[in-house]
Amino acid sequence: MPRGDTTSIPGRKTLKGGRSQQVIKRLSMQKEQTIRDKEGKIVFERFHGTEAAEDGRIAPNRKWFGNTRVVGQTELDTMREVIDKEKAPNQFLLRSAKLPTALIRDLEPEHVKIEQIEPFNKTFGPKAQRRTAKLATNDPEEMLRQAQMETQGYKHENDINTAENRKIIEENQKNAADPRLTRGATNRIYSEIYKVIDSADVICYVLDARDPEQTRSKHVENYLNLPENEHRHLIYVMNKVDLVPIWSTKSWIQKLSQVHPTIAYCASARKPFGKAELISVLRQFSHIHKDRPNISIGFLGYPNVGKSSVINSLIGKESCKVAPVPGETKVWQYVNLTKKIFMIDAPGVVFPNLIKANHLIQEFNYQNDLKIVLQGVIRCENIEYPEQILPEILKNVVKEHICRTYYIKTYTDSENLMEVLAKKWGRLLKGGEPDKRSVARKILEDYVRGHLPHFVACHDEKEIENYKNSIKLEREKWQHQTDSELIKFVNKQRFGLLNQEFKYLNENLNQEQQKYAKLNEDLAEEPKEENSESSDEKVKEDTESEVQSFGSENLDDVFDAPVEKKLKPKETPVVLKLRQKRQKHIEGVARATRILKTKNQELLRAGRSTLVDEKDLKLVVHEKRLKAKKVRQGGFDHKKTGTHFYDIKRLERKK
Repeated sequence: MPRGDTTSIPGRKTLKGGRSQQVIKRLSMQKEQTIRDKEGKIVFERFHGTEAAEDGRIAPNRKWFGNTRVVGQTELDTMREVIDKEKAPNQFLLRSAKLPTALIRDLEPEHVKIEQIEPFNKTFGPKAQRRTAKLATNDPEEMLRQAQMETQGYKHENDINTAENRKIIEENQKNAADPRLTRGATNRIYSEIYKVIDSADVICYVLDARDPEQTRSKHVENYLNLPENEHRHLIYVMNKVDLVPIWSTKSWIQKLSQVHPTIAYCASARKPFGKAELISVLRQFSHIHKDRPNISIGFLGYPNVGKSSVINSLIGKESCKVAPVPGETKVWQYVNLTKKIFMIDAPGVVFPNLIKANHLIQEFNYQNDLKIVLQGVIRCENIEYPEQILPEILKNVVKEHICRTYYIKTYTDSENLMEVLAKKWGRLLKGGEPDKRSVARKILEDYVRGHLPHFVACHDEKEIENYKNSIKLEREKWQHQTDSELIKFVNKQRFGLLNQEFKYLNENLNQEQQKYAKLNEDLAEEPKEENSESSDEKVKEDTESEVQSFGSENLDDVFDAPVEKKLKPKETPVVLKLRQKRQKHIEGVARATRILKTKNQELLRAGRSTLVDEKDLKLVVHEKRLKAKKVRQGGFDHKKTGTHFYDIKRLERKK
């Protein structure tokens, strides 16, 4: 038999440029296969085989140690999924499951239809098979007795089908609250809110700066005062401060800070006001809870007060959905501010104690609370008769502001305003009649969104009268007849506190000077050095006089002319170097004292003139730096929506 010409067999001749004998042997070695005997034992192992390397251990697997032929959690999950698919209304193609799911179905009782048992053709007509009626009894006396029993138990008052009861039912249906007006007051919202409170360590309750008292929730405050919630903190974040004047914000902060810490905030996307203060407060809370890896901050409040906007402004990006209409946030969600601070955004809530019909609107088909509607809790398109709310809006907004906003000259009442705006905007019905409903809805929308400026003052007239009476009593008590004398008394108390603050500085300065005075005595070896010591003592006395004059109660001594310092005599080079070092240190301490003195120069001058105002007392260096920082951030002099109504006097004409 002739030998093959393949070059893969060792010993064959190769062509020029073909495989070498070494390559042929390597390829044949790689093609080897494992040879086994009849029992399956390996006789010859193939090249790089792994059969012989395997040992007799059983691979670790949890199935060897678990139950067998038992229904586990995975099987139960599959059963639940199959049951849910069968009940799903959109599932049209049903597949039979291998598991016995039919055993857990609830058997529904079959309702036998009388049409199937007794068809109409066999019951009525010429082909009727039923000759006699099937009655419970054929005895007429028994039938009469049953009829008498039914008439004896009948009461006309309990009959729903009477005309009187039908009128009552219709009236109750008219007076029933519209489900659209219960936004933020459902059981689902309450469950979400309690989840947030239980999960949070700090509660940031967001208020509307236009009416903070109305947007407060006594229910949340009382719930946090319970013993199980004592470890939770509550702070107020007064949002939308750009829509109210500064004096109103200050007065509300002073009033609310007596109950809980209050922070003024403006959730602007570019330049948020109060962001640094709020973050610093949250960091302080994280330092308080050092034992925890992180803390959670829950944001609660009315719908449409800006909870999600506050979170977005703190983070610097849009992480929560925001909208100018209430009810955008449906469920709570976590957002991380830092590694240790997490924020929880919750849906808006209105607790039941606030949903009361304080002002019932006549001719409404449901009960309604004007304050809830004007607060923006309910969407404007869900209000059926907005034209009846317009008179209440005109009471809260100044007439000049309405004319300036809508570029009109004047109006007499709400009806006239709707007619004027309807003609201007072209909102007319058939026959040229004004569409008052759409105009009133637009005005209500502008009122809620802040285009029409309005706010509620912090103090009532009674509170202002009580404050004036308290000032009169205070004057009579201290026997001050004028305001300047009363201010003098207040300034003396405040400068007394300043003396206590600088007492520590005086003590430290005296200790430093005494230490260097002892060194001077040790180095006094020549008579020339005695003169230098006297000069050092003179410098020490000068610096002491400066510090003591600033900390003394006599304000006239502060502005005295400084004492001239004497020049030091020449000394040896070694002693001169030591004295120069000591002199530099003493001059540094004196320089720091003079700087501190000049920083508070305005305060001292104001106290000496006895014409100190509340603003002058606060214009210290720290307040100046804080004010400059706020101005850079757009906090004080910024022009936002609503503020130009209080600053600009000239009416801007529409171009």
